[in-house]
Amino acid sequence: MTTLLVDLKGEAVDEELPYGPLETLWQLDIDLATRSKFPSVTPIHSTSSILEGTHVDQIHFIIQQRAKKLLRRYRELRSVVSIRGINSVPSSEVQMYKRGELLESYLTQPFYVAEELTGKKGVAVSLQDTLNDVQKILDGSMDSKEIDQLSYIGLYFCKIKSTSGF
Repeated sequence: MTTLLVDLKGEAVDEELPYGPLETLWQLDIDLATRSKFPSVTPIHSTSSILEGTHVDQIHFIIQQRAKKLLRRYRELRSVVSIRGINSVPSSEVQMYKRGELLESYLTQPFYVAEELTGKKGVAVSLQDTLNDVQKILDGSMDSKEIDQLSYIGLYFCKIKSTSGF
């Protein structure tokens, strides 16, 4: 896999910063890609100056931090589950694991540029709708849903609620 780091401003790389003055860094995740979870960009390790506290409102920042925390713990638990099974996870952590699965599935998205390759129509939704949906997953409103119900409906989940019973 080749990763390109591009500084769109054309500024010199700052020796003190690990990747220079880049605005956004995406970390591609081979685990997500092998499980056909696209885009296979991990939100845990990817970053953007736009998502820092000064550029987003407080609610967005809190949801973002809670989602990252859930995904981080889910990844830890997933390692255990893949080796020993779900029964090896403490009962207090099973709900967190399942919510992590739901959030990971929700973050899959059919892209317009990939329509020809995937056969799935590309979609987009407002930031507010996405934040509302992630909040529902974090708070447990979607605990009764199956993972497949959130896969590749991702960021247009809120648009189909009324027609699919969400």
